[in-house]
This record gives sequence, C-alpha cells and structure tokens, in this order.
Amino acid sequence: MAILGSSARAAPTAFTPLALACTTANIFVAHPGFPANDIAGLLELAKKEPLTYGTAGIGTTTHMSAELLKMMTGTQLIYVPYRGGRPAMNDLLAGHIPLMVDATTTSVQHIKDGRPSSDLRQDF
Repeated sequence: MAILGSSARAAPTAFTPLALACTTANIFVAHPGFPANDIAGLLELAKKEPLTYGTAGIGTTTHMSAELLKMMTGTQLIYVPYRGGRPAMNDLLAGHIPLMVDATTTSVQHIKDGRPSSDLRQDF
C-alpha cells in the first residue's frame, strides 16, 4: 500500500480489530469556481484530468476517504497534504486548491456562509 510506504514496520495482519470505536462523516467541498456542481460531475472531471485535493493531513479519515473514492472509481486525484484543516481550508477558499475533503463538522460554518460549495457530498 503506497500510503504506508517502505518504512512501514508492521503488516496490517499484525493487528486484530476489537471493536468499531466510532464513525465520522466526511465531505468533499470545492472552491466556488469549481466547474462541477455534484459528485458525479467531479468524478467525470477527475476521469478526464487529474484534480488536486487537500485534507488535514496524511493518514486522516479525510485522506483515506478520498483515496478510497479514487480506488473505487479509477479517478485521477492528486493529494496535497496539509498540516491541519485550517491551512487546507484557507488554500481552498483562496483558490490555491480546487477541492478539499473535510469533516462535515469543521466545514459547516463555511458551508452556511455559501463558501465553499458543498454540493459534492458523497457517502460511501
């Protein structure tokens, strides 16, 4: 798995899952100028050309959500890791990245304000 890289010390089989601790809702949000208005449009664009997205950091649930979507759909999504959700959101709102995967709870105020676009919601 590319996410673990060559420095991974323990194989995933070295752990035994005990219980599901929690679930979380993640959301794809886009800069207001992004040409797609829904997840279907995003996937159509990402199959034609690579799209850049940001998250709060490497290995976060938001990062894993985007990578899962990428694997399930065969889309071209290029990951830009950030050191937290705030820097990623700042770059999204400034137009430096077109997409972000974020926890719904941390994007809600921006969505209520009409920025960024939240019509890209996808549960999977």
